[in-house]
Amino acid sequence: MTKGAYAYHYPSKRAIAVALVDHQIALLGESDLHARATYEGGGLRGLIDVILMIGENNAIDPIYAAASTVSVDPVALELALPDTFPFWHGMVASYLVEAIALGEVDPATNTDEAAGDFITTMIGLAFVQRRRHRSFGSQPLRFLAVTLRLAGALEPEPLVDEVIRARHAVMPDAPRRG
Repeated sequence: MTKGAYAYHYPSKRAIAVALVDHQIALLGESDLHARATYEGGGLRGLIDVILMIGENNAIDPIYAAASTVSVDPVALELALPDTFPFWHGMVASYLVEAIALGEVDPATNTDEAAGDFITTMIGLAFVQRRRHRSFGSQPLRFLAVTLRLAGALEPEPLVDEVIRARHAVMPDAPRRG
């Protein structure tokens, strides 16, 4: 793309950032649909599948990875970007509600609070992993299980392992993140 074409399609920094965030939201929606089609009833398996797809998208799609950074970067937030938090929050909360119905999450869990805490923790983990410690070994998935447990999950470790095995059975060449 020439500089002129680039400037035509994206006349400002905000226009670039909005395009990145729109791309991310579209892929998140696709990930959500895929997880719901794969795991009837959603629950923790669906949520874990979405989280793994997010990791894969960050690893293989530079536009998605840039959107992940831009959507929470303090400097970029001054660009008045679309707020992705309500989308994320609604998606995670719905998986937690389904997980309660499936007996995977403690019924006393406040799903709104747990969804907010889950998202905040996962964003923090992603930034620590990308910016400071490129090689976490198996820790990102361990942190996923710990974060799920903090969100009320009763026994998330076997579910994380199950979803990972299923994803690698279907896509053996998919990037392995931990």
